[in-house]
Amino acid sequence: MFFGIWQGVAGCGRLLFEVIHGVAGQFHSCAAVMLPLVFEMLADKSVSQSLLFEVLGYLVAAMVKLIQPKKSGLFWMSAFVC
Repeated sequence: MFFGIWQGVAGCGRLLFEVIHGVAGQFHSCAAVMLPLVFEMLADKSVSQSLLFEVLGYLVAAMVKLIQPKKSGLFWMSAFVC
């Protein structure tokens, strides 16, 4: 059962990434809305922080692999505004 939970965590992280991933190593236009929402969830104490941190870890790992560094400004702006 424990293994199944972590597969779900990885799947959620990957799904969030696919929502914000655009073409040619860039963010999709919806990332401007989605990334701030993801960071706002970190302040929501009703959400399991350890679980959320794990999901975000998979999201960031996919971003590092597939988003061009010069196109990552939106991520950093979203992280520091929230």
